[in-house]
Amino acid sequence: MNDPDHTSLHSFDSQIKALIHLLSDPNERVAHTIQDRLVTIGPAAVPLLEQAGLDDPEMAIRLQEVIQDIGFSEIEHAFLTLRSRPEHQDDLEVGSFLLARYRYPNLNIADYIRQLDHLAHEARIYTDAHESPQESFKALGQFLFQDKGFRGNTTDYYNPDNSFLNCVLDRKRGIPISLSVLFLLIAQRLRIPAVGIGMPGHFLVKLDSEPIFLDCFNNGAQLTQEDCERFLQESGYAVDPKFLDKSPTQLVLTRMVMNLITIYDQQNDTPRSRHLKRIVEILQKKA
Repeated sequence: MNDPDHTSLHSFDSQIKALIHLLSDPNERVAHTIQDRLVTIGPAAVPLLEQAGLDDPEMAIRLQEVIQDIGFSEIEHAFLTLRSRPEHQDDLEVGSFLLARYRYPNLNIADYIRQLDHLAHEARIYTDAHESPQESFKALGQFLFQDKGFRGNTTDYYNPDNSFLNCVLDRKRGIPISLSVLFLLIAQRLRIPAVGIGMPGHFLVKLDSEPIFLDCFNNGAQLTQEDCERFLQESGYAVDPKFLDKSPTQLVLTRMVMNLITIYDQQNDTPRSRHLKRIVEILQKKA
């Protein structure tokens, strides 16, 4: 006598296999309908999709797209949840790791949170030695970008991994915004009032309410407001005070995603570009 659970599982697998077979339908409308049904099934379909890709190399690209769509559906839901809740101080950290998990579905976020906690614990020895927020702010820059060796990836700037926080922590390389996010997350743990400054063409961190800036991409170089204004002029921008205003979390996350969209468009990675454009829509939608 058959085990009811085994029979049910076999029937479920057979349904998935039948849907996978229909993906090869020459009618694109039919194929996309089937693709949507597989995405609705979710992660349970992934093992059979991966196996089918090995068995049918000609279908491998479409099957991989379905797998990506399944993974993205979870990330999309998580970003929708993030945007629907009241704003919270951990939104930047949550959003940054959600973005990383989109590219690395098996990411153990808890491990990387522990890395951030450990960095903050190490940094506290340096920052607590100073009485003023100004000196603590500068000391954190010294700790991260001199002592710990985090720096801008000048040799492989357009590598997507430069935008993912887990990769920045692993490789100690990033782009202006991802390194700035790292600084902001450590500063938050240390209660240093730092904010992100999304200038056109560059991203900096600043001590809140003080004209003290750090360029995280360039070894934590200290900048004045005059330095920032000079950069804007040399880059062809008007000197507008709003360019040195604090960037809200939503705008920081949006800018991180937009950087990735540009890279994936250049790589003709249409599925990832499409997914990330959807994340931008969610981030820009009023809560």
